[in-house]
Amino acid sequence: MEDIIYKFTVFLKKNWFSYSATYSYNLAISKFVQYWQSRGVVIAPELITFDMIEERKGSMNNNERTVNQYLFWIRKFLFFCGIIDYQVINYKKILIYKEFRPEKDYVSKLQMEQYLDIVQNWKWNYLSKIRDFIIIKTLWTTGMRISELLSIQFKDLALDGSVKILGKGRKIRTVFLMNEVIKQMNFYRYVREETNLISDYVFVSHGRSSRWKRLSRNSVEKLFQKINKKLWITQHLTPHSFRHWFATEVIRRWGNLVDLQHALGHSNIATTSTYLHSSTERIKKLQELVV
Repeated sequence: MEDIIYKFTVFLKKNWFSYSATYSYNLAISKFVQYWQSRGVVIAPELITFDMIEERKGSMNNNERTVNQYLFWIRKFLFFCGIIDYQVINYKKILIYKEFRPEKDYVSKLQMEQYLDIVQNWKWNYLSKIRDFIIIKTLWTTGMRISELLSIQFKDLALDGSVKILGKGRKIRTVFLMNEVIKQMNFYRYVREETNLISDYVFVSHGRSSRWKRLSRNSVEKLFQKINKKLWITQHLTPHSFRHWFATEVIRRWGNLVDLQHALGHSNIATTSTYLHSSTERIKKLQELVV
């Protein structure tokens, strides 16, 4: 099985899966194999049954979302085994939990302006103030994923205000930054270089223990939590809330789903359509029109 898992890992890398995704797939399959080997069961792709998958699922002390990830990983592995001519069970018949998803919390333009205001007036490190302003403004005006934003390096920035970002599936797309954001980025870089503290990445940590390392996703999420608390916002607003606002506004003002698909970096337009929603206020107005 080790040889097959290795080939599976190579297959994922060739298909542009990220390092973290490849690692997660590898770990999940290895744990599945170890689970059954520890019980004296011989494991091979053609010997894996639905009952074995169900029993392993039942032994996992995790929430439904985590279990679903495990099931998706197993399905992908069996799909691969089928490609290399192993006689395996029909992976499509592996049942996935139907998750309960709470209603999304949408950010408003006023809340985004409050975010910027509090970053500019909050008493903290001067460099952090500039950096966090750029993060919020960029998320607001581009609809980038947080992982895409944090991976930007200064060499990615072009003179025309565009930036090439590496999205999901390692697909490169071009995003345009506002003049205000570009000016703040250049100033942020200048201040950093004046102190002889240089990094290739635009967004870096200013903490003592991780100084000048690339800023982590967790740090940005903590920033949003602090601002939510400061503003007494009870909604669960995250960096992704800003991406959703951007998508909704593009559709409302421009109305072209294909353009939005390219702007958000979706490979499937069906994914883009999930960002569409009708507010209760709009539905009410529509009903009033027909009365």
